[in-house]
Amino acid sequence: MTDINELSEGLFIEGYIEADEKALNQRKKNEELLLAYKHMLTDPYGRQVIWDILDMCGVFRLSMTGNSWTYFNEGKTSIGLYVMSMLNLGNRFEDVLGFQQLKPEKKDG
Repeated sequence: MTDINELSEGLFIEGYIEADEKALNQRKKNEELLLAYKHMLTDPYGRQVIWDILDMCGVFRLSMTGNSWTYFNEGKTSIGLYVMSMLNLGNRFEDVLGFQQLKPEKKDG
């Protein structure tokens, strides 16, 4: 007769293997997404799009309005902070200064 502990042990091992595969697949997807974000910085148009998103999200200004709009603005800011984290920007003071490279040049006319 088979011991119940032996049966359950095999189920747990299979569960761990399945969970490890899912974790590895998710990690691969995350790394690919990070590379896609970084690739955006290599293209002038990509930098312009990122700057537009960060500016629209209000990461460079206060979100406090003194009314319920503050919550809405905080939501937008959290999206901008997510984009910044994906680009690994803003971790150091030099990175914050590096945002100037994202800002598109003002054109006359």
